[in-house]
Amino acid sequence: MDSRQVMARLSVLSVLSVLSGLALVPGCGGSMGFDRGPLEAMPADQPVEIDDARIAEALAHQPQLPDRVRVGVWFKTPPDGSWRWSFDDRERVTRAAETVDRVDLFPISRGFVEGEDLASLRLAAARHGAHAILIVEGRSEQETSDNGWLATYPLLLPILFAPAQELDSRFAIDAQMYDVRNGFLYLTAESEGLEEQQRAHVWIDRDGGVRESRARAVELLHAELRDRLAHLVGERDDGSIALAPPPAPVLEPAPAPEPAPDAP
Repeated sequence: MDSRQVMARLSVLSVLSVLSGLALVPGCGGSMGFDRGPLEAMPADQPVEIDDARIAEALAHQPQLPDRVRVGVWFKTPPDGSWRWSFDDRERVTRAAETVDRVDLFPISRGFVEGEDLASLRLAAARHGAHAILIVEGRSEQETSDNGWLATYPLLLPILFAPAQELDSRFAIDAQMYDVRNGFLYLTAESEGLEEQQRAHVWIDRDGGVRESRARAVELLHAELRDRLAHLVGERDDGSIALAPPPAPVLEPAPAPEPAPDAP
């Protein structure tokens, strides 16, 4: 075998190594959440004792959504500025209620937001005429590790091709929906997306890892919110509405019969 054939084989092997090193390891993720269920509150039969003023205040708040609910959506600004919510992210979340009757989601305009604390966001939502506000917050985490391919790096050439580094990118999203007027918590939803890379050090794409894991988390949040919102307004799988039964009416006791007059 002459030198040209040897070089040709090495070139083929190099290309195959690059392709295998750039391949993404399939990612995964999941979602979970909480909601109040059908909104009619059932009265307690017996009074309860509450020994903390803050707890008493929280429990005193009651659901008060109308039949048609307008929900403003706010995406919190990332604290470290290492990533940002894309237009596709925002659109996908605000379309979570497109198949849910009686619920409309819309984005809160940044020009009306004075701060990102709950009180300021409730005020901004009120200025939009919203009944509730959905606050969405994301967090990105990345971990890197080296594998057995690192032992080939002293040969110099494998530095460009050997998939010696692994990158795990996780993106978690939390969402909470509050009543604009009294701060009542209607639902929460969480999701997490995972993207894994195994590549040569020079080809590791950290920005791409954040982007892909965030897209997966947004998709999972979309599905979780859709289910939570549907359950919140009492919507069944067939689209019909299942509301909790109203409280039983309180019957006034019948007046006691008047005593018969004494006989003369």
